[in-house]
Amino acid sequence: AESLSLPLTPPPADLLVMKDHDLDDFQDAGPYQVVQPALVVYNLSTNALIPELTWSWKTMGTTEVDWDTRVETPEGRVQLVTLRPIMSDLLTSIQEERPVKLASTHSQW
Repeated sequence: AESLSLPLTPPPADLLVMKDHDLDDFQDAGPYQVVQPALVVYNLSTNALIPELTWSWKTMGTTEVDWDTRVETPEGRVQLVTLRPIMSDLLTSIQEERPVKLASTHSQW
């Protein structure tokens, strides 16, 4: 098996959805930064990110992300915040050099 050598090319800053939050009103946790789900796949030969196999909410074709943003999927229109990569499809998608399949965690939405 190939081993991962560093440094890896960092993911593009515009790939990740990050927001600052402050939980002082809810808990004594204080301010923190939320990083939403993302999948980043690297080529071990080049240590470079493979854009075709990389996913985040920002790759879903929307410029604005909030808790009620909806996107089209093969299963219909769903809330963006419920989409996740189907991890059982990850290896096959890499082997076939295609995006990983997605599914909503809340099919009733």
